[in-house]
Amino acid sequence: MNLLLARAFFLCLLLPAVSSLNCYVCSSSKSWEDCTTTSHKCPAGYDRCSKVYLKAGSIESFRKYCAPKAACTPSTDFTCKHAIESSSFDCDVTCCEGDHCNSGSALFISVILFLTCGLASLWIVVKD
Repeated sequence: MNLLLARAFFLCLLLPAVSSLNCYVCSSSKSWEDCTTTSHKCPAGYDRCSKVYLKAGSIESFRKYCAPKAACTPSTDFTCKHAIESSSFDCDVTCCEGDHCNSGSALFISVILFLTCGLASLWIVVKD
Protein backbone atom coordinates (compact mmCIF):
# COMPACT_ATOMS: atom_id res chain seq x y z
CA MET A 1 0.00 0.00 0.00
CA ASN A 2 2.78 2.44 0.90
CA LEU A 3 4.50 1.63 -2.39
CA LEU A 4 1.33 2.48 -4.30
CA LEU A 5 1.01 5.76 -2.43
CA ALA A 6 4.65 6.64 -3.14
CA ARG A 7 4.20 5.89 -6.85
CA ALA A 8 1.06 8.04 -7.02
CA PHE A 9 2.84 10.91 -5.28
CA PHE A 10 5.87 10.80 -7.60
CA LEU A 11 3.60 10.53 -10.64
CA CYS A 12 1.87 13.73 -9.54
CA LEU A 13 5.22 15.48 -9.17
CA LEU A 14 6.30 14.45 -12.66
CA LEU A 15 3.11 15.42 -14.49
CA PRO A 16 4.12 19.01 -15.28
CA ALA A 17 7.59 17.93 -16.46
CA VAL A 18 6.27 15.24 -18.81
CA SER A 19 3.73 17.32 -20.70
CA SER A 20 4.73 19.76 -23.43
CA LEU A 21 4.99 23.43 -22.61
CA ASN A 22 2.20 25.74 -23.77
CA CYS A 23 2.82 29.46 -24.13
CA TYR A 24 0.87 32.46 -25.29
CA VAL A 25 2.10 33.52 -28.71
CA CYS A 26 1.35 36.89 -30.28
CA SER A 27 2.58 40.29 -31.32
CA SER A 28 0.90 43.60 -30.48
CA SER A 29 1.70 47.26 -30.92
CA LYS A 30 -0.71 48.24 -28.11
CA SER A 31 -0.21 46.27 -24.88
CA TRP A 32 0.37 42.91 -23.19
CA GLU A 33 -3.39 42.55 -22.69
CA ASP A 34 -3.80 41.97 -26.43
CA CYS A 35 -1.73 38.81 -26.05
CA THR A 36 -3.72 36.40 -23.89
CA THR A 37 -5.88 34.52 -26.37
CA THR A 38 -3.57 32.52 -28.67
CA SER A 39 -1.94 29.49 -27.08
CA HIS A 40 0.76 27.45 -28.79
CA LYS A 41 2.31 24.07 -27.97
CA CYS A 42 6.06 24.65 -27.93
CA PRO A 43 8.33 22.46 -30.05
CA ALA A 44 11.03 20.27 -28.50
CA GLY A 45 13.90 22.28 -27.08
CA TYR A 46 11.76 25.36 -26.45
CA ASP A 47 11.44 25.08 -22.68
CA ARG A 48 10.55 28.68 -21.75
CA CYS A 49 7.75 31.13 -22.43
CA SER A 50 9.10 34.52 -23.43
CA LYS A 51 7.84 38.10 -23.27
CA VAL A 52 9.76 40.65 -25.32
CA TYR A 53 9.20 44.39 -25.15
CA LEU A 54 10.76 46.46 -27.92
CA LYS A 55 10.66 50.24 -28.18
CA ALA A 56 11.99 52.34 -31.05
CA GLY A 57 11.24 56.01 -30.50
CA SER A 58 7.48 56.23 -30.00
CA ILE A 59 6.79 52.80 -31.51
CA GLU A 60 6.32 49.89 -29.10
CA SER A 61 6.11 46.17 -29.75
CA PHE A 62 4.85 43.53 -27.30
CA ARG A 63 5.64 39.92 -28.22
CA LYS A 64 5.10 36.56 -26.57
CA TYR A 65 6.39 33.22 -27.81
CA CYS A 66 8.15 29.94 -27.00
CA ALA A 67 11.91 30.19 -26.52
CA PRO A 68 14.87 28.02 -25.61
CA LYS A 69 16.62 28.87 -22.35
CA ALA A 70 19.62 30.17 -24.32
CA ALA A 71 17.47 32.92 -25.89
CA CYS A 72 16.36 34.50 -22.62
CA THR A 73 18.63 37.55 -22.62
CA PRO A 74 18.52 40.66 -24.82
CA SER A 75 21.83 39.69 -26.42
CA THR A 76 20.61 36.19 -27.38
CA ASP A 77 16.89 36.72 -28.14
CA PHE A 78 16.28 36.89 -31.90
CA THR A 79 14.13 40.04 -31.74
CA CYS A 80 16.39 41.95 -29.34
CA LYS A 81 19.64 40.74 -30.84
CA HIS A 82 19.00 42.64 -34.05
CA ALA A 83 17.40 45.63 -32.35
CA ILE A 84 20.21 46.36 -29.89
CA GLU A 85 22.67 46.72 -32.75
CA SER A 86 21.01 50.11 -33.20
CA SER A 87 21.36 52.47 -30.25
CA SER A 88 17.88 53.89 -30.78
CA PHE A 89 16.17 50.68 -29.65
CA ASP A 90 15.28 49.50 -26.16
CA CYS A 91 14.60 45.81 -25.71
CA ASP A 92 13.68 43.74 -22.66
CA VAL A 93 13.30 39.95 -22.43
CA THR A 94 11.56 38.02 -19.67
CA CYS A 95 11.42 34.23 -19.68
CA CYS A 96 9.54 31.85 -17.41
CA GLU A 97 8.84 28.14 -17.03
CA GLY A 98 5.38 26.58 -16.92
CA ASP A 99 2.28 26.52 -19.07
CA HIS A 100 1.07 30.01 -20.00
CA CYS A 101 3.42 31.59 -17.47
CA ASN A 102 3.87 34.52 -19.84
CA SER A 103 0.37 35.62 -18.83
CA GLY A 104 0.87 35.48 -15.04
CA SER A 105 -1.43 32.52 -14.30
CA ALA A 106 1.08 29.66 -13.97
CA LEU A 107 1.15 29.78 -10.15
CA PHE A 108 -2.61 29.24 -10.01
CA ILE A 109 -2.34 26.19 -12.28
CA SER A 110 0.47 24.72 -10.18
CA VAL A 111 -1.51 25.17 -6.95
CA ILE A 112 -4.52 23.39 -8.45
CA LEU A 113 -2.33 20.50 -9.61
CA PHE A 114 -0.67 20.25 -6.18
CA LEU A 115 -4.01 20.23 -4.34
CA THR A 116 -5.47 17.63 -6.70
CA CYS A 117 -2.49 15.32 -6.18
CA GLY A 118 -2.63 15.83 -2.42
CA LEU A 119 -6.33 14.99 -2.26
CA ALA A 120 -5.82 11.91 -4.45
CA SER A 121 -3.04 10.69 -2.16
CA LEU A 122 -5.17 11.30 0.93
CA TRP A 123 -8.08 9.44 -0.65
CA ILE A 124 -5.84 6.41 -1.31
CA VAL A 125 -4.65 6.36 2.32
CA VAL A 126 -8.14 6.77 3.81
CA LYS A 127 -9.68 4.22 1.44
CA ASP A 128 -7.52 1.40 2.83
